[in-house]
Amino acid sequence: MKNIFKTILLFASLALISCGNKDDEPKKDKPKEEIQVPKPSEVRFSYVDFDLSNNYNDYSEGEDFLNDTQLGTYFFTAKEIVVSYQYDTQGRLITLKTNDITEGTATTVTAAYSANKITLSNFDDEQGVKELSLNNDGNITDFDIRYNEKQQLLQAGKNQYSWKDDNCTKINLKIYDALTECTLSYTQNLNKNNFFLGLLEIHDVTGYKDYFLKQIFIPRGKGTKNLLQQTTYQQNGLPSDFISKYSYEFNADSTVKTIKEEAITNGRIEGESRISGEYATQKWNSLQALISRIQNGTEKRYTFRELLKNNEKYVVRISSQTIVQKDKNNKPIHLPVDKVIDYYINYKQQGGEKKISEIKIIRTYNIHQNTTYQLKY
Repeated sequence: MKNIFKTILLFASLALISCGNKDDEPKKDKPKEEIQVPKPSEVRFSYVDFDLSNNYNDYSEGEDFLNDTQLGTYFFTAKEIVVSYQYDTQGRLITLKTNDITEGTATTVTAAYSANKITLSNFDDEQGVKELSLNNDGNITDFDIRYNEKQQLLQAGKNQYSWKDDNCTKINLKIYDALTECTLSYTQNLNKNNFFLGLLEIHDVTGYKDYFLKQIFIPRGKGTKNLLQQTTYQQNGLPSDFISKYSYEFNADSTVKTIKEEAITNGRIEGESRISGEYATQKWNSLQALISRIQNGTEKRYTFRELLKNNEKYVVRISSQTIVQKDKNNKPIHLPVDKVIDYYINYKQQGGEKKISEIKIIRTYNIHQNTTYQLKY
C-alpha cells in the first residue's frame, strides 16, 4: 500500500503608506495580508529501491519461505536523489527536475496552467501529456474527487477521507476487494509547508518520497493543520504490520528543514494457496506444533501473532526477518525485510463438530525503509 495532509503559513506583508498631511488626506485602508506558503527549492534523500527479478521460488513448505535469506526475487539498489523545483509568480509549481545521482540520469516534469486546467508534460512513465481539470480554488476534480466547504479532500473514487480539527484522521480505501482503513495522528507542529500526503493510491498515502517525486504537482485541496506523525493500517478488519512514523527538524522560521521517515511497507505478495480436506487437517496439525515451539521459545527464528479468532475463522501470522547488507552493485546497505505468512483457518460444522474446511495461506515480503529528507528553500 504504495498508497496524505497540510495547512498554510501567513506571512504579513504590509504596504507602506506615503507620509502626507494627515489633515489633508483621508485615511487609507490597510491592505489585506498576503497569503504565502513556504515552498522548497530542493529536496535531497537516499533510499533503497527494490525491483522484481525474473527468479521465482516454489516454496513447498511455509518454513522454506520463512528461511529464505537470499531473497532472490528482488534486486535492491541504494539510491541518492536530488529533486529541484521552480515556481511561477503565483507560487505554482511549474518545473520539477529529478536527478538520480546513483544512475547518473535526470528527468524533468513541467506544468502549464489555465483557468480550469493543469497540463503536465512528462509526468507519467510513458513521457506523455496529462491534463487535469481544476475547480475555482485550483484543486483537481478528476478521479471522482469531492471536497468540503474548506476544500479539504472528502472523496477520491472509492476512497473516503475523515477530518477532525482540520486534520485528516482516517482514510478508508478500497483496492479491488480489499478494504483498508488508515488511521493518522499528528504532531503539535503546524503544517506551514502545506504538505498533503492523502494521495489517491494506497502505497502513496503517506510516503514523502512519492510526494516529493511526483504528487506535489497535483493540487488535492487544503492540507492538514499539523504535520503528520504516524499512520497505522487495518486490512479487511485485521491489524496490519504496515506503519509509518515521522519526525521533523525546523529552520528558524519554523519551516521544515529535515523529515525522518520510518516505514514498513508491502514489498510484494509472493504467493497464495488454499488447501482443504485431509491436507488441511494435516497442515493444521503441523502448524499447531510450530506455533507451540515459537511460544515456548524453542523456535527462536520466527515470531507469532494471533489476528482473529472466532467460531468460523482463525487467522494467525508467522514471520521472520532477513537483513539485506549489500545492494545489487555490492554497495553496503542495511535493509530489514520481513517474510510474513498469514494463515486463514476456516471452520465448518459437521456432525455437530467444528472441523477445518479450508486453510488459505498468503506469503508476503514487507520492507523496512528509513529515509531522511533534506529541504532547501
